[in-house]
Amino acid sequence: MSLSEAVVRAIESDMGKTIREIQEQPLSERRKEVEESHGGRKMTFPVNFPFIGRGNVLRDKVLSHEVIDKQFNDALRSISRALKGL
Repeated sequence: MSLSEAVVRAIESDMGKTIREIQEQPLSERRKEVEESHGGRKMTFPVNFPFIGRGNVLRDKVLSHEVIDKQFNDALRSISRALKGL
């Protein structure tokens, strides 16, 4: 069994559906299933996008290195907490 076949089988096993069914299912239906399986808790998607690079302008000001570093570190902490919850 190749690695890609193993990944597909693992996804199908975890999701309880075939890859084809997953691909064809509308995201709104998948979201509803997930929310129901978590006791009706609404699904949210936090955005932790650090502004990195040259010329980052946030509305009327340029971000300092300190602000960018803080946003980046906050994003990493958030991702780390999310992954621990899996």
